[in-house]
Amino acid sequence: MSAYPTDLGLLTPAVIVADAALSVIGFDDVTTRGLRKLPTGHAGLSWRNLNAMAGDHTKNSEGYVNGNVSGDHIAYTSSGHAAEFGRHQPFGLHSMMLTAAWLASEGETALIESWLGEVPVARDEITLSALAPCHYAPMLKAVTRVRLSTKHHWQLVVDDLVLVL
Repeated sequence: MSAYPTDLGLLTPAVIVADAALSVIGFDDVTTRGLRKLPTGHAGLSWRNLNAMAGDHTKNSEGYVNGNVSGDHIAYTSSGHAAEFGRHQPFGLHSMMLTAAWLASEGETALIESWLGEVPVARDEITLSALAPCHYAPMLKAVTRVRLSTKHHWQLVVDDLVLVL
């Protein structure tokens, strides 16, 4: 499934079908500059507290560099606060690469929560490293909102967000 450690989360019976058309959001088309807040509407989603940044924009930032698995840019949770993305129309949440932003946050726990409307669909805890990403692949068939946070408010790096839109 991945060259990186993989966490499938708590498996549910409502998973994405094998032949679904997957869309990869790599954050490289958000900006040509070093840093920019993800704008609402990017990839057809609303975004809150997520920034796109060139992986080498911050000096000595192990997780930003190591979490960049494709292209030049990653997304990260702004100031370690919870971030969200979603839309009114349901979409499939296939997978994403998650990395701790800093070596000092090694072992931090990410909390990934998903809803379909107001109904909770999944809640997973993923142990993070700044040395390599974890491939989080819950393969949820239908969600409308996803929240990303960390237990100790460290920044969380995201790359290659894979959805069924």
